[in-house]
Amino acid sequence: MHANHLPQLLAGGESDTVEFKESLREEALQSIGAFANHRGGTLLIGVTDAGVPIGVVVGKATVREIIDRIASCTEPRVVPDVQVVTLNDRHIIVVQVPEYPIKPVAVRGRCYRRVDSSNRQLSPTAIAEMHLASTGTSWDAQLAPGKSAQDLNLDRVRTYMNLATGVGRRNFPAGADPLEILEKLELLQDGHPTWAALLLFGKRPQSPLVQATVHCGRFRTETDIVDDRLIEGSVRVEENSGGFLFTFHKHPATPEMLTHPGTGPVTPQVTPQVCAVLQAAEQDVAATVLQAAAGLKDRMHFLKAYLEPCLRTGWLEYTIPAKPKSRLQKYRLTAKGRTWLAQQGEIRRDAPSERYPKDNLNDSPRKSRSAKSNERINEPCK
Repeated sequence: MHANHLPQLLAGGESDTVEFKESLREEALQSIGAFANHRGGTLLIGVTDAGVPIGVVVGKATVREIIDRIASCTEPRVVPDVQVVTLNDRHIIVVQVPEYPIKPVAVRGRCYRRVDSSNRQLSPTAIAEMHLASTGTSWDAQLAPGKSAQDLNLDRVRTYMNLATGVGRRNFPAGADPLEILEKLELLQDGHPTWAALLLFGKRPQSPLVQATVHCGRFRTETDIVDDRLIEGSVRVEENSGGFLFTFHKHPATPEMLTHPGTGPVTPQVTPQVCAVLQAAEQDVAATVLQAAAGLKDRMHFLKAYLEPCLRTGWLEYTIPAKPKSRLQKYRLTAKGRTWLAQQGEIRRDAPSERYPKDNLNDSPRKSRSAKSNERINEPCK
Protein backbone atom coordinates (compact mmCIF):
# COMPACT_ATOMS: atom_id res chain seq x y z
CA MET A 1 0.00 0.00 0.00
CA HIS A 2 1.28 3.45 -0.91
CA ALA A 3 1.39 6.19 1.74
CA ASN A 4 -0.96 8.31 -0.41
CA HIS A 5 -3.77 5.76 0.13
CA LEU A 6 -3.50 5.77 3.93
CA PRO A 7 -5.28 9.12 4.65
CA GLN A 8 -8.31 7.97 2.64
CA LEU A 9 -8.41 4.66 4.54
CA LEU A 10 -8.21 6.49 7.88
CA ALA A 11 -10.92 8.94 6.88
CA GLY A 12 -13.30 6.10 6.03
CA GLY A 13 -13.15 4.74 9.57
CA GLU A 14 -13.55 1.15 10.69
CA SER A 15 -15.82 -1.16 8.73
CA ASP A 16 -16.30 -4.83 7.95
CA THR A 17 -12.99 -4.74 6.04
CA VAL A 18 -10.97 -2.15 8.01
CA GLU A 19 -9.78 -2.21 11.63
CA PHE A 20 -7.60 0.18 13.67
CA LYS A 21 -5.39 -1.02 16.52
CA GLU A 22 -2.67 0.65 18.53
CA SER A 23 -0.72 -2.63 18.82
CA LEU A 24 -0.87 -6.29 17.82
CA ARG A 25 -2.72 -7.65 20.83
CA GLU A 26 -5.33 -10.38 21.17
CA GLU A 27 -8.20 -8.36 19.69
CA ALA A 28 -6.07 -7.53 16.64
CA LEU A 29 -5.45 -11.24 16.09
CA GLN A 30 -9.19 -11.91 16.38
CA SER A 31 -9.80 -9.29 13.67
CA ILE A 32 -7.33 -11.06 11.39
CA GLY A 33 -9.21 -14.34 11.85
CA ALA A 34 -12.55 -12.58 11.27
CA PHE A 35 -11.22 -10.98 8.05
CA ALA A 36 -10.04 -14.39 6.80
CA ASN A 37 -13.53 -15.82 7.46
CA HIS A 38 -15.18 -12.83 5.77
CA ARG A 39 -14.02 -11.30 2.48
CA GLY A 40 -10.61 -10.20 3.64
CA GLY A 41 -9.66 -6.91 5.24
CA THR A 42 -6.96 -4.47 6.31
CA LEU A 43 -5.62 -4.04 9.84
CA LEU A 44 -3.76 -0.78 10.60
CA ILE A 45 -1.46 -1.05 13.62
CA GLY A 46 -0.43 2.24 15.21
CA VAL A 47 -3.84 3.90 14.86
CA THR A 48 -6.36 4.70 17.60
CA ASP A 49 -10.01 3.63 17.45
CA ALA A 50 -10.85 7.16 16.36
CA GLY A 51 -8.55 6.86 13.35
CA VAL A 52 -5.72 9.01 14.71
CA PRO A 53 -2.26 7.74 13.63
CA ILE A 54 0.08 7.53 16.62
CA GLY A 55 2.66 5.23 15.08
CA VAL A 56 4.66 2.29 16.42
CA VAL A 57 8.33 1.51 16.90
CA VAL A 58 9.63 -0.51 13.98
CA GLY A 59 12.81 -2.58 13.94
CA LYS A 60 14.57 -4.64 11.29
CA ALA A 61 12.71 -7.82 12.24
CA THR A 62 9.30 -6.29 12.98
CA VAL A 63 7.59 -7.37 9.78
CA ARG A 64 8.87 -10.96 10.03
CA GLU A 65 7.89 -11.18 13.72
CA ILE A 66 4.34 -10.03 12.94
CA ILE A 67 3.96 -12.55 10.11
CA ASP A 68 5.29 -15.36 12.30
CA ARG A 69 3.03 -14.44 15.21
CA ILE A 70 -0.08 -14.37 13.04
CA ALA A 71 0.81 -17.68 11.40
CA SER A 72 1.44 -19.37 14.75
CA CYS A 73 -1.90 -18.22 16.22
CA THR A 74 -4.13 -19.23 13.30
CA GLU A 75 -5.30 -22.62 12.05
CA PRO A 76 -5.21 -23.06 9.09
CA ARG A 77 -2.22 -20.72 9.03
CA VAL A 78 -2.85 -17.24 7.68
CA VAL A 79 0.13 -15.51 6.04
CA PRO A 80 -0.87 -11.88 5.41
CA ASP A 81 0.89 -9.16 3.44
CA VAL A 82 2.59 -6.86 5.98
CA GLN A 83 4.05 -3.44 5.12
CA VAL A 84 5.37 -0.46 7.04
CA VAL A 85 4.00 2.87 5.77
CA THR A 86 5.27 6.22 7.05
CA LEU A 87 2.75 9.02 7.52
CA ASN A 88 3.80 12.37 9.04
CA ASP A 89 6.98 10.78 10.42
CA ARG A 90 4.95 8.02 12.12
CA HIS A 91 5.28 4.35 11.22
CA ILE A 92 1.99 2.56 10.54
CA ILE A 93 1.99 -1.20 10.01
CA VAL A 94 -0.48 -2.27 7.33
CA VAL A 95 -1.63 -5.90 7.55
CA GLN A 96 -3.66 -6.98 4.52
CA VAL A 97 -5.53 -10.25 5.14
CA PRO A 98 -6.94 -12.21 2.18
CA GLU A 99 -10.18 -14.18 2.38
CA TYR A 100 -9.29 -17.78 3.22
CA PRO A 101 -10.82 -20.31 0.77
CA ILE A 102 -11.56 -23.08 3.31
CA LYS A 103 -13.35 -21.64 6.32
CA PRO A 104 -13.40 -21.08 9.17
CA VAL A 105 -9.96 -19.99 10.29
CA ALA A 106 -9.47 -20.41 14.05
CA VAL A 107 -7.50 -18.02 16.28
CA ARG A 108 -6.14 -19.90 19.30
CA GLY A 109 -8.89 -22.49 18.83
CA ARG A 110 -11.75 -19.99 18.49
CA CYS A 111 -13.44 -18.82 15.31
CA TYR A 112 -14.74 -15.33 14.60
CA ARG A 113 -16.80 -13.62 11.94
CA ARG A 114 -16.87 -9.97 10.96
CA VAL A 115 -20.10 -8.07 11.59
CA ASP A 116 -19.86 -4.40 10.61
CA SER A 117 -16.83 -3.13 12.56
CA SER A 118 -16.80 -5.81 15.24
CA ASN A 119 -15.80 -9.45 15.64
CA ARG A 120 -18.17 -12.08 16.96
CA GLN A 121 -17.25 -15.55 18.07
CA LEU A 122 -18.89 -18.32 16.09
CA SER A 123 -21.08 -20.89 17.77
CA PRO A 124 -20.40 -24.58 17.07
CA THR A 125 -23.38 -24.67 14.70
CA ALA A 126 -22.12 -21.61 12.79
CA ILE A 127 -18.67 -23.22 12.50
CA ALA A 128 -20.23 -26.31 10.94
CA GLU A 129 -22.36 -24.32 8.52
CA MET A 130 -19.50 -22.03 7.47
CA HIS A 131 -17.21 -24.98 6.79
CA LEU A 132 -19.81 -26.80 4.71
CA ALA A 133 -20.59 -23.63 2.74
CA SER A 134 -16.91 -22.97 2.00
CA THR A 135 -16.32 -26.52 0.74
CA GLY A 136 -19.38 -26.44 -1.50
CA THR A 137 -21.04 -29.36 0.26
CA SER A 138 -24.19 -29.69 2.30
CA TRP A 139 -24.82 -31.33 5.63
CA ASP A 140 -27.21 -33.94 4.28
CA ALA A 141 -24.55 -35.24 1.84
CA GLN A 142 -22.18 -36.09 4.71
CA LEU A 143 -21.87 -39.65 5.99
CA ALA A 144 -23.70 -40.28 9.26
CA PRO A 145 -21.09 -41.41 11.83
CA GLY A 146 -21.73 -44.79 13.42
CA LYS A 147 -24.57 -45.68 11.03
CA SER A 148 -24.71 -48.52 8.52
CA ALA A 149 -27.09 -49.93 5.92
CA GLN A 150 -28.75 -51.91 8.73
CA ASP A 151 -30.20 -48.60 10.00
CA LEU A 152 -32.20 -48.21 6.76
CA ASN A 153 -35.69 -49.54 6.04
CA LEU A 154 -35.25 -51.18 2.64
CA ASP A 155 -39.02 -51.61 2.22
CA ARG A 156 -39.31 -47.82 2.13
CA VAL A 157 -36.58 -47.71 -0.52
CA ARG A 158 -38.54 -50.24 -2.60
CA THR A 159 -41.71 -48.15 -2.19
CA TYR A 160 -39.85 -45.12 -3.51
CA MET A 161 -38.44 -47.13 -6.43
CA ASN A 162 -41.92 -48.35 -7.41
CA LEU A 163 -43.44 -44.86 -7.18
CA ALA A 164 -40.63 -43.26 -9.15
CA THR A 165 -40.82 -45.88 -11.89
CA GLY A 166 -44.63 -45.73 -12.00
CA VAL A 167 -44.79 -42.01 -12.77
CA GLY A 168 -41.79 -42.03 -15.10
CA ARG A 169 -39.46 -39.97 -12.92
CA ARG A 170 -36.95 -42.84 -12.78
CA ASN A 171 -36.63 -46.17 -14.48
CA PHE A 172 -35.49 -48.63 -11.85
CA PRO A 173 -35.20 -52.24 -13.07
CA ALA A 174 -37.68 -54.67 -11.56
CA GLY A 175 -36.17 -56.51 -8.63
CA ALA A 176 -33.19 -54.14 -8.38
CA ASP A 177 -31.20 -54.28 -5.15
CA PRO A 178 -32.22 -51.29 -2.98
CA LEU A 179 -28.67 -50.94 -1.65
CA GLU A 180 -27.26 -50.71 -5.17
CA ILE A 181 -29.84 -48.04 -6.02
CA LEU A 182 -28.87 -46.04 -2.94
CA GLU A 183 -25.20 -46.30 -3.98
CA LYS A 184 -26.06 -44.92 -7.44
CA LEU A 185 -28.06 -42.10 -5.86
CA GLU A 186 -25.00 -41.33 -3.67
CA LEU A 187 -27.07 -41.91 -0.54
CA LEU A 188 -24.87 -44.84 0.46
CA GLN A 189 -21.07 -45.02 0.29
CA ASP A 190 -19.26 -48.29 1.05
CA GLY A 191 -22.19 -49.43 3.15
CA HIS A 192 -22.45 -46.18 5.13
CA PRO A 193 -25.56 -43.99 4.70
CA THR A 194 -25.59 -40.22 4.43
CA TRP A 195 -27.74 -38.03 6.67
CA ALA A 196 -30.14 -37.65 3.72
CA ALA A 197 -30.50 -41.44 3.50
CA LEU A 198 -31.37 -41.61 7.20
CA LEU A 199 -33.96 -38.85 6.90
CA LEU A 200 -35.52 -40.46 3.82
CA PHE A 201 -35.34 -44.15 4.62
CA GLY A 202 -34.04 -44.56 8.17
CA LYS A 203 -35.72 -46.96 10.58
CA ARG A 204 -35.50 -44.30 13.28
CA PRO A 205 -34.10 -40.95 12.05
CA GLN A 206 -34.73 -39.39 15.47
CA SER A 207 -31.73 -41.34 16.74
CA PRO A 208 -29.60 -39.28 16.87
CA LEU A 209 -31.49 -36.50 15.03
CA VAL A 210 -33.94 -35.82 17.85
CA GLN A 211 -35.25 -32.66 16.16
CA ALA A 212 -35.85 -34.26 12.74
CA THR A 213 -39.62 -34.20 13.14
CA VAL A 214 -42.64 -32.83 11.31
CA HIS A 215 -44.77 -30.43 13.33
CA CYS A 216 -48.28 -30.16 11.89
CA GLY A 217 -51.22 -28.01 12.81
CA ARG A 218 -54.35 -26.43 11.38
CA PHE A 219 -54.82 -22.70 11.89
CA ARG A 220 -58.32 -21.78 12.98
CA THR A 221 -57.21 -18.14 13.23
CA GLU A 222 -53.83 -16.45 12.89
CA THR A 223 -52.93 -17.47 16.44
CA ASP A 224 -55.30 -20.36 17.26
CA ILE A 225 -53.83 -23.74 16.20
CA VAL A 226 -55.91 -26.90 16.37
CA ASP A 227 -55.07 -30.54 15.53
CA ASP A 228 -51.52 -29.86 16.63
CA ARG A 229 -49.37 -32.98 16.33
CA LEU A 230 -45.72 -33.96 16.14
CA ILE A 231 -44.85 -36.68 13.60
CA GLU A 232 -41.70 -38.73 13.98
CA GLY A 233 -40.20 -41.24 11.58
CA SER A 234 -38.56 -40.98 8.18
CA VAL A 235 -39.65 -38.66 5.37
CA ARG A 236 -42.97 -39.72 3.98
CA VAL A 237 -43.09 -40.13 0.19
CA GLU A 238 -46.54 -39.85 -1.37
CA GLU A 239 -47.70 -39.80 -4.99
CA ASN A 240 -49.47 -36.53 -5.62
CA SER A 241 -50.98 -35.52 -8.99
CA GLY A 242 -48.39 -37.31 -11.05
CA GLY A 243 -45.50 -36.28 -8.83
CA PHE A 244 -44.17 -36.83 -5.35
CA LEU A 245 -44.89 -35.01 -2.14
CA PHE A 246 -41.99 -35.09 0.31
CA THR A 247 -42.75 -33.80 3.78
CA PHE A 248 -40.06 -33.37 6.38
CA HIS A 249 -38.61 -30.82 8.77
CA LYS A 250 -34.92 -30.18 8.14
CA HIS A 251 -32.78 -28.45 10.77
CA PRO A 252 -29.39 -26.80 10.15
CA ALA A 253 -26.16 -28.67 10.71
CA THR A 254 -25.36 -29.16 14.37
CA PRO A 255 -21.96 -29.70 15.93
CA GLU A 256 -22.58 -33.44 16.39
CA MET A 257 -22.50 -33.76 12.59
CA LEU A 258 -19.14 -32.21 11.85
CA THR A 259 -15.55 -32.26 12.99
CA HIS A 260 -13.89 -28.93 12.27
CA PRO A 261 -10.36 -29.35 10.87
CA GLY A 262 -7.74 -27.96 13.17
CA THR A 263 -9.91 -27.73 16.27
CA GLY A 264 -11.18 -31.31 16.66
CA PRO A 265 -14.77 -32.34 17.29
CA VAL A 266 -17.04 -29.48 18.28
CA THR A 267 -19.57 -31.62 20.13
CA PRO A 268 -19.51 -30.99 23.90
CA GLN A 269 -21.84 -28.06 24.39
CA VAL A 270 -25.10 -28.79 22.62
CA THR A 271 -26.54 -31.77 24.54
CA PRO A 272 -25.49 -30.51 28.00
CA GLN A 273 -27.18 -27.17 27.31
CA VAL A 274 -30.39 -28.92 26.26
CA CYS A 275 -30.22 -31.00 29.43
CA ALA A 276 -29.70 -27.85 31.50
CA VAL A 277 -32.79 -26.23 29.95
CA LEU A 278 -34.96 -29.28 30.66
CA GLN A 279 -33.64 -29.66 34.20
CA ALA A 280 -34.48 -26.04 34.94
CA ALA A 281 -38.06 -26.64 33.77
CA GLU A 282 -38.88 -29.20 36.47
CA GLN A 283 -40.99 -26.36 37.88
CA ASP A 284 -42.91 -23.66 35.97
CA VAL A 285 -40.26 -21.12 34.97
CA ALA A 286 -39.86 -18.14 32.64
CA ALA A 287 -37.75 -18.17 29.48
CA THR A 288 -35.10 -16.01 31.16
CA VAL A 289 -34.53 -18.73 33.76
CA LEU A 290 -34.09 -21.36 31.05
CA GLN A 291 -31.71 -19.08 29.16
CA ALA A 292 -29.65 -18.60 32.29
CA ALA A 293 -29.60 -22.36 32.83
CA ALA A 294 -28.17 -22.87 29.35
CA GLY A 295 -25.58 -20.17 29.99
CA LEU A 296 -26.41 -18.32 26.76
CA LYS A 297 -26.21 -14.55 26.31
CA ASP A 298 -27.91 -14.20 22.93
CA ARG A 299 -31.66 -14.34 23.53
CA MET A 300 -32.64 -14.95 19.90
CA HIS A 301 -30.12 -17.77 19.56
CA PHE A 302 -31.50 -19.36 22.73
CA LEU A 303 -35.09 -19.07 21.49
CA LYS A 304 -34.41 -20.44 18.00
CA ALA A 305 -31.81 -23.10 18.80
CA TYR A 306 -33.03 -24.38 22.17
CA LEU A 307 -36.42 -23.27 23.47
CA GLU A 308 -38.45 -23.62 20.27
CA PRO A 309 -36.99 -27.06 19.38
CA CYS A 310 -37.72 -28.31 22.91
CA LEU A 311 -41.32 -27.17 22.49
CA ARG A 312 -41.57 -28.74 19.04
CA THR A 313 -40.28 -32.10 20.23
CA GLY A 314 -42.74 -32.08 23.12
CA TRP A 315 -40.08 -31.97 25.86
CA LEU A 316 -41.39 -28.63 27.13
CA GLU A 317 -44.88 -27.16 27.12
CA TYR A 318 -46.47 -23.76 27.66
CA THR A 319 -48.19 -23.02 30.94
CA ILE A 320 -50.53 -20.74 28.94
CA PRO A 321 -50.89 -22.66 25.64
CA ALA A 322 -53.70 -20.45 24.35
CA LYS A 323 -51.42 -17.38 24.48
CA PRO A 324 -47.88 -18.41 23.46
CA LYS A 325 -46.64 -14.79 23.48
CA SER A 326 -48.17 -13.80 26.81
CA ARG A 327 -45.85 -11.78 29.06
CA LEU A 328 -46.87 -14.17 31.85
CA GLN A 329 -45.89 -17.22 29.82
CA LYS A 330 -43.85 -19.89 31.56
CA TYR A 331 -42.62 -23.33 30.60
CA ARG A 332 -42.63 -26.75 32.22
CA LEU A 333 -41.07 -30.14 31.61
CA THR A 334 -43.38 -32.73 30.03
CA ALA A 335 -43.52 -36.45 30.72
CA LYS A 336 -41.81 -37.00 27.37
CA GLY A 337 -39.03 -34.61 28.31
CA ARG A 338 -38.63 -36.25 31.73
CA THR A 339 -38.36 -39.66 30.07
CA TRP A 340 -35.67 -38.39 27.71
CA LEU A 341 -33.74 -36.86 30.58
CA ALA A 342 -33.94 -40.09 32.52
CA GLN A 343 -32.54 -41.94 29.52
CA GLN A 344 -29.61 -39.54 29.51
CA GLY A 345 -29.08 -40.03 33.25
CA GLU A 346 -29.43 -36.28 33.69
CA ILE A 347 -32.36 -35.95 36.16
CA ARG A 348 -31.28 -33.90 39.19
CA ARG A 349 -33.01 -33.70 42.53
CA ASP A 350 -32.21 -30.15 43.58
CA ALA A 351 -34.77 -27.48 42.84
CA PRO A 352 -34.20 -25.52 39.62
CA SER A 353 -35.10 -22.26 41.34
CA GLU A 354 -32.07 -22.70 43.60
CA ARG A 355 -29.71 -23.66 40.80
CA TYR A 356 -30.82 -21.06 38.30
CA PRO A 357 -31.76 -17.71 39.85
CA LYS A 358 -34.07 -15.50 37.87
CA ASP A 359 -31.48 -13.15 36.48
CA ASN A 360 -32.66 -10.24 34.39
CA LEU A 361 -31.24 -10.91 30.94
CA ASN A 362 -31.41 -8.16 28.36
CA ASP A 363 -32.70 -9.12 24.92
CA SER A 364 -29.68 -7.42 23.37
CA PRO A 365 -26.82 -7.33 25.87
CA ARG A 366 -24.60 -4.29 25.56
CA LYS A 367 -21.03 -4.99 24.62
CA SER A 368 -18.22 -2.51 25.17
CA ARG A 369 -16.26 -1.07 22.26
CA SER A 370 -13.07 -2.62 23.56
CA ALA A 371 -14.71 -6.04 23.83
CA LYS A 372 -15.51 -5.92 20.11
CA SER A 373 -18.71 -7.88 20.65
CA ASN A 374 -16.91 -11.19 21.08
CA GLU A 375 -19.56 -13.75 22.04
CA ARG A 376 -18.42 -16.43 24.45
CA ILE A 377 -19.53 -20.03 24.36
CA ASN A 378 -20.31 -21.12 27.87
CA GLU A 379 -19.04 -24.26 29.50
CA PRO A 380 -21.29 -27.35 29.21
CA CYS A 381 -23.77 -28.05 31.98
CA LYS A 382 -22.16 -30.48 34.43
